[in-house]
Amino acid sequence: MSGVLTSETWNDLPDIDAVEKRADGDQAVFADLREVLMRHNAIDRFGVFLLHKHFHMAEDEVLVESCDKKLRQLVIKPIRASDQDQHRTVETSWQLGTSESAITKCRLLCYVDEDRVHNRVHWP
Repeated sequence: MSGVLTSETWNDLPDIDAVEKRADGDQAVFADLREVLMRHNAIDRFGVFLLHKHFHMAEDEVLVESCDKKLRQLVIKPIRASDQDQHRTVETSWQLGTSESAITKCRLLCYVDEDRVHNRVHWP
């Protein structure tokens, strides 16, 4: 499960109540990120999110995102890593580590259909 958002990488994230929120001083960071994404023609593909957690995960769990478009609900929940169908998921979030080998330290997965398209209701 190399690279998957596992309990090890998730549990190391700060709790949402303890993480430093975005501040005016962070504008330079966002400007630099925007410049890099534009330079690589990826400004419409990638974004940024606040690294945090709301709960601990068990050692054998990974996070998977599910969407119900009719109800307009997005749910991110842990599932057993052994229950993950890698052919029905797509990476949606990455945590960039401090070393080159940690460039995809963790990721969030989202269910997709058999054509790898995220276009239907799915609740695992």
